[in-house]
Amino acid sequence: MARKKTTPGPQQVQSDDGSQDIDPQSQIATKPGSSRKMSKTDAIRAALAEGIESPGDGVNFIRKRFGLEMSKQHFSATKSKLKSVEDTKKSAPPAASKAATKPQPVGDYQTPPEQPAGRDGNLLDALEQMKPLIAQYGPDHVKRMVDLLG
Repeated sequence: MARKKTTPGPQQVQSDDGSQDIDPQSQIATKPGSSRKMSKTDAIRAALAEGIESPGDGVNFIRKRFGLEMSKQHFSATKSKLKSVEDTKKSAPPAASKAATKPQPVGDYQTPPEQPAGRDGNLLDALEQMKPLIAQYGPDHVKRMVDLLG
């Protein structure tokens, strides 16, 4: 079984006047007010928020500000991924409610009037259209299809 990764906590440093302070070097890679280490992605977000776009400047900024090492390729790839996610969020329309998704008539289009149920012409047309289905699948399968739909 592998050992769990341990991260050293803030170290106590005794200043010249005898008081104990937290070593600022042990807190470099953390967000202000947070006890967890800053991830590389968060550091890249911070660099982009500062307006740093180029990989060389971004890597230098992150190394100085947060004490994290990364390659220029990693910075560039993560920046591209963050920007594409950002663009997707901006271009995606907000989810509409079910009531608003009901199709609306377009222009002069009108739905045809409903035919009375007693007309034999529609029934005969429907039966004629079923003939190829019966020839292709057989009467038992077509009956099952009708039962499933009816």
